[in-house]
Amino acid sequence: MKDFRYEEHFYEDADFPFFFHLDTAPPIRKEDYYHWQENVEILTCIENDCNVIINGTTHNIKKGDTIIIDPFCLHMVSRTQTVGRYYCLIVGKQHIRSMGLPADFRSGCITFRDEDICNLLDSLYNEFKEREICWKSVAKAHITDIVAKIFRRHIGIDKKELSAGNNQIVTMVINYLNKNLDRNFSIDELAKSLGFNKYYLCHCFSASTGESIVGYLKILRCNHAKKLLISGKYTVSEAAELSGFSSFSYFSKTYKSIFGHIPSTDRSH
Repeated sequence: MKDFRYEEHFYEDADFPFFFHLDTAPPIRKEDYYHWQENVEILTCIENDCNVIINGTTHNIKKGDTIIIDPFCLHMVSRTQTVGRYYCLIVGKQHIRSMGLPADFRSGCITFRDEDICNLLDSLYNEFKEREICWKSVAKAHITDIVAKIFRRHIGIDKKELSAGNNQIVTMVINYLNKNLDRNFSIDELAKSLGFNKYYLCHCFSASTGESIVGYLKILRCNHAKKLLISGKYTVSEAAELSGFSSFSYFSKTYKSIFGHIPSTDRSH
């Protein structure tokens, strides 16, 4: 009877939660064991074939085949009569979540053939091997593209589920904006704080609200400033500063573009 072992993943770079290598399918040995982990594993055979045993079921993958090993699935790779080689890509669940996708992947451990994904994996292998300038940024872009293609072409996801997820993201963004109205912060800081990819976060927000995050923040800040001015307790400069505007001229210009009049008009009422 074979052992079962949990494989824990530690990343040297928290912003680069990936493992990738080219491996050779080993012969089955007595000391072999099944293992499992919390992250998704993507295997693509690039030479001959090999057997991937997942939860007791043997899947034979041939050159050009990709198989998805969902998180928490017991699995191992073994050799057939030929010596198979394969790419192994492990994607951290935090990166999957940052793309707005379910971290458990829910693929059902499917097998498919996709030439574009094979080509991306070849390019990814070269990036990991050569490690030229900005290699991590290029590799991360390749991995994001691979995961996106897998979901779009081979797994699919209920659009209602994504829509519900988008609404949750919008709520998280608005809560963050309201709590940080009085200070300067970047979209990068916002995205990192919420645990999402910056570009995905901006896309979800604009798709759901019809407004960019920056544009929405301007509206929130100006509305906050308007309340302060109407109270009569604050000068225009104080209202601007307390609402997160560091430039008085920019505040006046933005305020007028939203309300149609300069800030001092509301303070005089």
